[in-house]
Amino acid sequence: EHWEVLRLRHVCRFAYGDSLPAEARELGDVPVFGSNGVVGDHNRPNTGDPVIVVGRKGSFGAVNYNNKATFVLDTAYFVDERHAHVDLRWLYYTLCCADLADVSMDSAVPGLSREHAYGKRLAIPPPAEQHAIAVFLDGRTAEIDVLVERQRRLIERLAEYRTALVTRTVTRGLPPEAARAVGIDPHPRLKDSGVEWLGKVPERWHVRKLGHALASCVGGGTPDTKREEFWANDAGGLPWVAIADMSEGGVVAATQKRVTPLGLSESRLRTLPVGTLIYSMYASVGAVARLGMPAVTNQAILGLIPNTTLFTSFLHWWLYACRSSVLALVRSNTQHNLNAETVRSLPLVLPPLPEQQAIAEFLDRKTAEIDDLCVRVETAIERLQEYRTALVTAAVTGKIDVRGTAPAEMEACCA
Repeated sequence: EHWEVLRLRHVCRFAYGDSLPAEARELGDVPVFGSNGVVGDHNRPNTGDPVIVVGRKGSFGAVNYNNKATFVLDTAYFVDERHAHVDLRWLYYTLCCADLADVSMDSAVPGLSREHAYGKRLAIPPPAEQHAIAVFLDGRTAEIDVLVERQRRLIERLAEYRTALVTRTVTRGLPPEAARAVGIDPHPRLKDSGVEWLGKVPERWHVRKLGHALASCVGGGTPDTKREEFWANDAGGLPWVAIADMSEGGVVAATQKRVTPLGLSESRLRTLPVGTLIYSMYASVGAVARLGMPAVTNQAILGLIPNTTLFTSFLHWWLYACRSSVLALVRSNTQHNLNAETVRSLPLVLPPLPEQQAIAEFLDRKTAEIDDLCVRVETAIERLQEYRTALVTAAVTGKIDVRGTAPAEMEACCA
């Protein structure tokens, strides 16, 4: 009852930032803020310290805070102690919950209307409570942010482990326990592969060029985009796979465009069967996926169909493991792309077929476990972020009394 409800115009003023092209910035340690964070450095500020930065264009409504004086660009507003009658840290948390993005101007270039934002109603506690809320939220949000960062580092480590596991398994064989379980020598003798980045491989494995283990290596193409009769406007026609339709290691089950029978015949495109591995030669170079339906591809993608010496899933994991080496190869040439001949010339290790299948099944299982764990960690991050938002909202709207509420009561309010 002792809090006031005031419109934002009576609490603070949004000051305009200034123009500062990148070429006009001078060397310094003053952060330059755009509409949603730091975009560079300069040698002088145009704000006091601390300062709240509110996105005006681009990421309009985004709210940032900095303890140091900054240079705010003209794509944003700012509020420092000259422009506010309240605790700035409390105001920062309150603005984060104010849904400023919903008061954007209706124009060709959407942006935050200062006058419309000023109409927002805020609940204003006395100064002492503003300070108490800010101190409380600084401590609790810092704890949550630490937890979120730990979870993100865990995802990074899991991704690194996943890559290392795949690479180690397709170049050295199954881990000892997994090898014993399927009757394979867990400690094979090694030989030099003759490929510098590959090093040594088990003696019973062969090293070949990829092309020697392929039944087909099929290029794609693009029918004339000006010929409407070449492109299907509905579910008819055949799926036409572009790089944008691929997800690394995934199954392509749908495409943005489809080609008519006339477009197929005129372009002489070859239909690839379900299960074909598709391999990117441009843009996301070295990305590999599998077709979940018959399809054709554009010229940036090769369809790879193994012969009887090569298990398709093993080839999938081999290409996944080779990607960093392929990217290094691409960077060393002037085209920054691959071509079909280069792909056919890539090195390939060939274990006996039963061992290829055992390796592929092991990696299918283990990577699925890692991916599932990553999903669970991502879910934990989302829940922590939702809890953080709920906590801030509850504190700045008076749903919890931060001056003396017990932790259990606070948790119940935020839930």
